[in-house]
Parts: sequence; C-alpha cells; structure tokens
Amino acid sequence: MHLVLLLGIAQFVLLSLLPGAWLAFGIRMADPPFWVRTLMAAVLSPAVVALQFYALRLSGAGFGTVAGWLVPLNLPALCLVWRRRNELRRPSRRALAAGCLTVVFCAAAMAPRLGSVQLRVYSPHAWVYSTPIYLLERGDLVLESPEMAGTRLSYPPWGQLIHQALCAWHLDSPPALTYAWTNLVWLILLFGLLAAIVAELGGGYAARMAAGLIAVLGVNPVGSCLKHILPKTLTTGSYRITGDLRYDPALDKFYIFSSMPVALGMFAALAYLLVRRKPDSGTLVICAVLASGIGVFYPLLFPPAAALIMAAGAAELVESGSGGLRRYAGLLALSALLTFAHVKFTTVDYGAGLRPVGISSLLELVRKPLEASIALSLPAAAAIYAAYKRLYGRRRALVTLALAGIGSCALHAVFEIPFWQNEYKFIFTAAISIAPLAALGAAGLFSSLTPGRRGAAIAGLALFCTAPLAMHEARLARAARAAKLPAVETDHFHLALAKGERHSALAAALRESVPRNAVIAMVEHSLYYPALTGRSLYAPFGDRGTPGTNLGFDVLLGNLRGYGLRELSERRRVLRALFGPDDDARHAALARIQSLNRPVAIVLERGDGQLRAWLQRNTPGRAVDRDAFSIWLTPPLNRAFPNERAVASGRP
Repeated sequence: MHLVLLLGIAQFVLLSLLPGAWLAFGIRMADPPFWVRTLMAAVLSPAVVALQFYALRLSGAGFGTVAGWLVPLNLPALCLVWRRRNELRRPSRRALAAGCLTVVFCAAAMAPRLGSVQLRVYSPHAWVYSTPIYLLERGDLVLESPEMAGTRLSYPPWGQLIHQALCAWHLDSPPALTYAWTNLVWLILLFGLLAAIVAELGGGYAARMAAGLIAVLGVNPVGSCLKHILPKTLTTGSYRITGDLRYDPALDKFYIFSSMPVALGMFAALAYLLVRRKPDSGTLVICAVLASGIGVFYPLLFPPAAALIMAAGAAELVESGSGGLRRYAGLLALSALLTFAHVKFTTVDYGAGLRPVGISSLLELVRKPLEASIALSLPAAAAIYAAYKRLYGRRRALVTLALAGIGSCALHAVFEIPFWQNEYKFIFTAAISIAPLAALGAAGLFSSLTPGRRGAAIAGLALFCTAPLAMHEARLARAARAAKLPAVETDHFHLALAKGERHSALAAALRESVPRNAVIAMVEHSLYYPALTGRSLYAPFGDRGTPGTNLGFDVLLGNLRGYGLRELSERRRVLRALFGPDDDARHAALARIQSLNRPVAIVLERGDGQLRAWLQRNTPGRAVDRDAFSIWLTPPLNRAFPNERAVASGRP
C-alpha cells in the first residue's frame, strides 16, 4: 500500500514537471536562472500534457492507457534538464531560508483544507469540477454537460482538468480531494514567480518573500475593516465600495476546486518573461503558450493577459521606439485567435439572446473604480512609494507592471459579466501586477525604520492583513460543523457515498451496472449523481442545489453555462411526461430521450409498479433493483443491449 502511494506521488511530481521541461529547458531563452526554468516547467506542464493527452487519445488509446504512458513518454525531458546542469547554482543560506519559509507559509495556509476531507470534498463547485474529469475517464473527447446530455460543456473550462484528471488517477484519489494538493503547488509557484520578478528588479530576499504575501493577503484588508465602520448602504448592494467577498481574502481562490489558480500562475509567469528585457524568439514562444493557455484554461482572465502584453509593448515603445511592436502584436493576435476559437467551440450550445459580457452602467463606472482603489490601496501605496523612490531596477519593468495593473482595473471598471459580476476576478491580476513593485516599496520603507519600529510595523501590518483570512476560516469551520452532509468514500479515484448513506446503493448501481454512455432519467435529485456515477442526466428534475455544487440547476445550466432556460424547461417537461400517468405522453417522452441514440437508464421508485409494467410491455431492456429503487436499462433505438464489458466502470 505504501509503495503504491509513493509511486503515485512520484508520478504526480513527474507529471507536474517533465512535460513543461520540454519547453522550459529545451527552448533557448534569455538565460533565466535554473530555478526559474524549473518553475516555468511546472507552469507549462498542464498545457503540454493536454496536447499530449489528445494526441494519444486520437490515436485510439483509452484513458487508462494514456495515463500510464504519459510519465515514461516524458522521461526523456530529463536529458534537457541534465544538459543545463551547469546553470544550477548552490543556493545561499538566505535564499534557502527564504524558499523554505515560502513553502512553510503556503503549506500552513492550505493546512485547513489539507487536513479536512469534508472541507475539500464539499467546497464550492468541487463536484461540478470533478464531473468533467470522470467524463474524460469514461472516454469522452469532447465533453458534454453532465446534467443535460448531448449539449457541449461550456463551463467549467476543461482543458486544464486533463492534468488534474491524470494526477488524481495516479494518486488513485477522487479529484474532489486531490485538487487541494495541486492548488498548494500552484500557490508555491505563484510565490516563486513573483519572487523571480522582484529579483529581476533588484529586490532582496525580504522583498521577494513579500511579493507573494502581498498578492494573496494584501487585497482588501482596508475594505474588510471599513465593512465594520461604514453604513450598510456602502457595504452591500448597488453602492458597495468595501470590496467583493470573493476576493476577501484573495487566498480563498486556492481553497476551492477551480482552474483559476492555474491561470494566475500562468499570468505571473507571463509577467516575469515580459518584464525582463526585450524578448527573444524563444521567450516569445513560451509567452505564446502561456497566453494561449490562459485563454483556453480560464478564458475570463485572457483580457488581463492581453492588457499585460499591450503594457509590455508600451514599455518597449518607451524604451526603444516602435521597432519591436510587431512581436507583441503577433503574440497578442495568435493567443487571441486561439482563445476565440476555443470559446466559440465550447459555447456552441449557448442559448439565443444571452450576452456573455456587457458595459457597466454609469453608477458602476463610478462605484467599481472606488471599490478597486480601496481593495488595492495598500499594495498600490507601496508601489507608488517604490516608483517615487526609484527602487525598481529597470524603467521597462515599472512601465509594464504599472500599466498591466491599471489595465486590469480598467477592465474591472468598464465591463460587466452578467449574473455574478465576475469582473471582480480582474482584481487578482491587478494585485499580481503591482505586487512586485509593492514588495520593493514595502522593503524600502521598512528598511528606513529603526529595528524596534520596523518589528512593530511588520507585526501590526501582518495582523491587519491576516485578520480577514482568520475570520473567513472561522466562519467556514462553524458552517462545516453545523452542516449535515453525506459521508463519502475517498479511497479510490471514483467518488462514492459511504455505505449506509441514503441513496448510496442507488449511486453504486448506476456507476456499476449502467453503460458509461447511458443517459439517466430520474426524479430523485437530492444528490449530484453525475459526480457519483460518471454518467450524464437527461435533465435535473428540480432546481434545488446539491452538496458539492453550491448552485441551483437553473442557475448552473441556464445562466452559468449559458444554455438558457428554454431547453432545460423542455427537458423537464419530457421527464414529467415519462413519469406521468398518460401512456401516449410516455411514448413520446421516451422517444425524445432515445433520440440521443444512447442507452437510457430510467430510475423508478419501487412503488411505481405501473410505470415498470408499462416499460416491460413497451421497451426492451432489463431491471436492476437496489434498495428503494429499480433501474430500467433500455438500449439505443434499433440496437441490442450493450454487453457487460461496456457496463464496467472500474479501473482496468
């Protein structure tokens, strides 16, 4: 058992480093340090793994075969790392201490999640993000919405989930559990890349460590304090200026299952490459992969990445004229084209009349800049101090980072993303952009104080910035203790309810006895069955949100995924007809579901003998009885029922 675990951890580490090493160590760049190349390899790995995965899958190999082959196929990348061994320098004691402290802080910050199965498994959207991974494992190449079989999955973005799927597969643990470990890796990468930017600007070890702290703890401590002082009119509703709870604290984005930590890490890597000096051809290739990766893995953060590229172009214009602007224009055009193509491909089933983005109202154009200025007040003040004291190493870096931060704030102010005002996420990229400058300013300011005052100032600032995080964690801990959530089994890749939990036998029967490509029609909707079974629903019978999703189905499908409510309502009408008393309506409803040309699993309550008798008379198939439910399996139209090997859902 321990040997299997160690092997899984080794494969996890290799998959997180070696695929990206082909680019980070194989492409000639403007001589970044060895440790930065290692960080770059980790950041690039999800993009390279996604390409390798699809290349092997399109050749006909199954998911398990591809997962097993990807590690040995990437082992030759070690030769590229070995070729650059002469670039490896023995770290100084201060560098080693700074690195160790960074890892310790990141591990301590993630400890509440790493130490609690319930907090991880039932974090917001954990099951929504896990289900696409199970669709990949069952053999899908183009993913469908698991709650509305046959429609293209538009959310969550599933390119980055390929890497998550492979890591969870090798660890033989549910993705809803392993994401916390990958998020810890991305938090460390973010700290390391921001430290690398500060090092390029000439900052010392204290400033390098401070950059990451500012990015995750320096967002909105002032707003959190003002929430307890200002009247309620200014802290909630249309006139809110004290910040969004979703970046208060910013570290919370690393506590949930999301592709955003990956996109933020890629953004920081892109910033590092663009602030160094005029990029050579090798650097531009890496930049193109990073910018396109942001656009594919998390399209919402592509506009800030585009603003960062344009900021680097403006810095190039200031430094040496317009001669190098073609490079930035080409980089921007290529990454924008790939992002646009990906978004169009995944949103092909968007409902008519739904707009993915709009322009802020006049009130919002006034409110949001004020909100952003409060949220970023501390890092912005420190960055301005660094600029005033000329603490930055190069003017090019100052212009690039400052304009990128301003660009993210402008995007936050001007654009409105419907339903949840998701433009709040641009505050994260603004914080990452100005964090290196803020770290230089903070280090310079503290160094001017006497030792006694310096210690008091650092302690007071640390308390001020960590208080919102402590209160946030206390609220979550109270909510977790009060919640009565089903116990789950997390010993294997597939998430399962613990034996004895309500409907655990039904979920197990659907996973073990129903063909992988079957469409499930059921009335029971107290649990999120796609994550528990790896099978797709025809439609959710009701709207109520379930544990692990944090959203009602009308909101998830109609708004967030952009399908609109017309198709969802029509599918629910079909389900009501199927489970209703009218035989003619049943015939039409079943024919509508079977038009997907896939096996159908109809979940009946044991007491519904009338519908079962009707199915036995009118449809070919067989029944699987579990507890209070019976599952009627019927094959696709004009086909025989799939054999038992097609039903099997376990690991090969």
